[in-house]
Amino acid sequence: MSVNTVSTLTATQQFLLDKTTLARAIPKLQHAKFGQQRNLKRANGTKIKFTRFNALPPNTTPLMESVTPVGNTVTRTFVEATVQEYGAYVEIGSLLANTDPFPVLTEETKVVGEQAGQSIDAITRDILVAGTNVQYANGVSTRGAVAACLSEADLRKAIRNLARQNANDITEQLNASTGIGTVPVKAAFVAIIHPDFTAALSNATNFPGFIPVEKYGRQMTIMDGEVGAWNRIRFVESTQAKVFADVGAAVGATGQISTSGTLIDVYVTLLLGADAYGTTELDGKGMENIVKGLGSGGTSDPLNQRATTGWKSTYTAEILNDAWMLRLEHGCPVAP
Repeated sequence: MSVNTVSTLTATQQFLLDKTTLARAIPKLQHAKFGQQRNLKRANGTKIKFTRFNALPPNTTPLMESVTPVGNTVTRTFVEATVQEYGAYVEIGSLLANTDPFPVLTEETKVVGEQAGQSIDAITRDILVAGTNVQYANGVSTRGAVAACLSEADLRKAIRNLARQNANDITEQLNASTGIGTVPVKAAFVAIIHPDFTAALSNATNFPGFIPVEKYGRQMTIMDGEVGAWNRIRFVESTQAKVFADVGAAVGATGQISTSGTLIDVYVTLLLGADAYGTTELDGKGMENIVKGLGSGGTSDPLNQRATTGWKSTYTAEILNDAWMLRLEHGCPVAP
């Protein structure tokens, strides 16, 4: 099917088109969901400070009779983040607004709203992907050497990596229901994955321990975009998961996906523990939809020819503890 993307419609197009709009392909927005959220109060500057009270070490020294021990001192770690403004808009001409068979302003407002969500998700993703805690598939030491998909051994190593840093689970324990074939799902870390890796996870030969969502005990507890669980990880899917095209090892006979057919595309799976990162927005300015009607431009639009619809957000994300999140870099097979 051929689809034309147009900013204006001819009279013939207006005559032929019905008033049903095409569905848009909207990605699942996962990256901003799992952070600690703190909002910045208005008229309080552009910076916000996240605070973590550090744990005290175990005390194994017995108390002495009538002797008051030396007290402990609690220390704190501060992480500072600076919010920034983001936004975009589209312009609608008066002729199009008055003659188009579609409710143009309504539909284009939906489009810019979707762009806003995708933008905030991508901003968050790029901040998280810049973290320093990284593990490459199959034990290699650089992105350029990546030549394989993740394996169960890689996932076990990743879980151990977070567990050794005392990272906490994000999700609660799911119990098995009375439904036939359902199984319990543990409290778990959350991994954000690309659909190409979802296909690999579904291969029972490589991931025999993978539990698809349809076998969960209580269906109502499934997260949006969740595809399944393995051991202590629950997987949520997004086409916005980071992919570095053509940066891995030579494709050769590896069977991994490559954009150019020369070097392997390196996929990022973000494995997250609780409170690994934070997000913040300005109170009341987290996400604004701004619509300017025909004629609202004053003397800059003397003939009432332009209307606009757009969005603006004051936002940032910040890694709070690199040790509680892990960037897994790997290939994905062409035919899992």
